[in-house]
Amino acid sequence: MKRVKRFVSAALCFALLVSIIVSFTGCAPDAREEIVITIPYNEYIRNIDTNYYKQWLEQQTGLSIKLNIVREPLTVDYLRSMFASGYVKSDAFFSIFDGGDLATNNLIFQEFGEKGYILPLNDYAERSTYLNAIFEDYTDYDLRSAITSPDGKIYYMPGFDPSLSERLFQTLWLNENWLKHLSLTVPQTTGQLREVLYAFKHGDPNGNGKQDEIPFAGSFDVLSEQSYNFVINAFIYNDPANSHLFVKDGVVSFAPIKEEWREAMKYLRSLYEDGLLSPLQFTMGNHGLSALANDPLRRQYDPTHRQSRAISTRNRSCTAAVSPK
Repeated sequence: MKRVKRFVSAALCFALLVSIIVSFTGCAPDAREEIVITIPYNEYIRNIDTNYYKQWLEQQTGLSIKLNIVREPLTVDYLRSMFASGYVKSDAFFSIFDGGDLATNNLIFQEFGEKGYILPLNDYAERSTYLNAIFEDYTDYDLRSAITSPDGKIYYMPGFDPSLSERLFQTLWLNENWLKHLSLTVPQTTGQLREVLYAFKHGDPNGNGKQDEIPFAGSFDVLSEQSYNFVINAFIYNDPANSHLFVKDGVVSFAPIKEEWREAMKYLRSLYEDGLLSPLQFTMGNHGLSALANDPLRRQYDPTHRQSRAISTRNRSCTAAVSPK
């Protein structure tokens, strides 16, 4: 169940990745009717009526979908307050934002079900070939048990992403076009990484005749986008989310006091001094990084997580893992 917590409860926490749909009492829409789904406001959605995902859902379901946008996170407290008011104008909610663990969330949704606010989805879960294929293909996650409330009922569909970048969320992304332009291969060691970054900085990989490339960047406010934390793992196990503690041979150790950590700091400092590690990442937030990475004149080598997946679709990026020399 530990692995399930990582992938499913994480989905509950992040509104952009989650796909939790809660169906409400008395709303079994006919395919000819309109279904209303409430979603939180998202600054990345420019036109909800022409949104590709909305149109795809309509094509897949045969339904006419109306999206009701609210300007606040769809938290459990928001739902509880709305249910208590008796003013519910949606057939379903999409992207429920909550930081609780799975057990707590299951109890909350069971409470909503017992009060008649929402309907269980067990029948749907049994009939859905797609959902059952996920249950069968990822048996090590035990997803069915993870989303089942103590009363044996399933009240929501969770977001689930078994991709490499979710399991190894500190993923380093490279611009594959730059690698091809400079006849480079994906670096496997810190020495090779330095060579690639040097070539990115001095080899004009974007082909505009200017030395304006940013070889290596990240952001300071999102853990998975802190490029230096990724590089440190090439020298010593680095887990910022757990105070840089790690267990080896049954002994708990603190990574920053180890010699390998010092070597990592020396390496990072050398990248910084050579202009290969951008100082922007120490002051630039997630939104700044996203804007920078989407600037067609300055596409870069960056360690972004959720943003980079969108970027890689356009730039055909590839992932890398590096080890010390």
